[in-house]
Amino acid sequence: NTIRKELSEKYPNVLEFQDILAVSYIKLGISYGINGNHQKSLNLFEISCQIEKKIVGTSPLNINFRQNLAISFENLGTAHLILTNFDTALLLFKQFNEIELQLFNEFQQKVEFKHGLAISFRSLGDINIRIKNYGNAKIFLSKGMKISQELIDTYQDNIIYKTTLISICAIYGRAYYLSGKLDSALLIYKKQLKNSNEIYLLSTNKVTYSKNIILIYQLISGIHFELKQFQQCFEYIKEAIEISSTHFSDFNDFQANTKEHANVMGNASFFALFASKFAEAEQFALTGLATDSSETWIYTNLALAYLYQGKWEQAKEIYVRLKDQPNGKEPFKVAFLQDLKDLEAAGITHPDVSRARALLESPPGKQAPQ
Repeated sequence: NTIRKELSEKYPNVLEFQDILAVSYIKLGISYGINGNHQKSLNLFEISCQIEKKIVGTSPLNINFRQNLAISFENLGTAHLILTNFDTALLLFKQFNEIELQLFNEFQQKVEFKHGLAISFRSLGDINIRIKNYGNAKIFLSKGMKISQELIDTYQDNIIYKTTLISICAIYGRAYYLSGKLDSALLIYKKQLKNSNEIYLLSTNKVTYSKNIILIYQLISGIHFELKQFQQCFEYIKEAIEISSTHFSDFNDFQANTKEHANVMGNASFFALFASKFAEAEQFALTGLATDSSETWIYTNLALAYLYQGKWEQAKEIYVRLKDQPNGKEPFKVAFLQDLKDLEAAGITHPDVSRARALLESPPGKQAPQ
């Protein structure tokens, strides 16, 4: 960066040197952002923006300079978004979108400008979600998704274009979810899943993409659960288990990913209960606890799996041992009782539920009559 700065100072009228310096500030800002220094990152993006504005003011028809100014607006807007300066981020993303739209309209044969326009709509969608303007968010994200899909239809194996579409779907789905349109959110998330699976199959490094797919499967499962579509919920969480079981030990941070895998298994055991898959719920819970014994919340699912299979003694042992122990801010019995209530509301019960409830409601240190 020092050499580039010296060249730009020595040859101030050579706009290419100024542009190279601006791009170097962008790269440096990205590096600081990756390392968590977002204020320093923002400061560097501001410098880049100032340089690019002067360059474009001097040479307004130069395509590369205009594109780099758009990129500067994008990065500066993202830095402000991360620091929750939403009003400023919105203005910058509008400027980013304006340049990309101009470039696309002027040079429609250049596919990179079409891709840049899709990304700019993604940024506008994201910031509008942050300020809770879900209507505008959907409009922008719909445009970005349409453009991205057109690119993929033409360049079917292009991972970059697929990745952009996946990221737009993730934000678009969230816009529908947060506005209470769960069915629409599901459709978008399933489109995201389809393209994620295609990248997964195309890639030689499947570990890189597996985490994202696991999260999408869990997200779709969760929405099916909210819609009380328990069988569909169970089918999608099983897919998450399969990928998580295949890849969790391959990630660099083994300890963190062991915990994540345990949580996938714990979630699967919970969803299995509502699908009346009690044996599977037991197995998933046991696997989760064997993977990471510190995830004690999974015992709530294991106890239920035992209870609904008629394995009263195993369920009772967990209830007696944990009911008065802390589970976050409340004792375990609060979660135990709530789960029984939720399962009954879903039409799932068992003759032993009444004595489980009596045991859980008994005073600390005492057991209800058996």
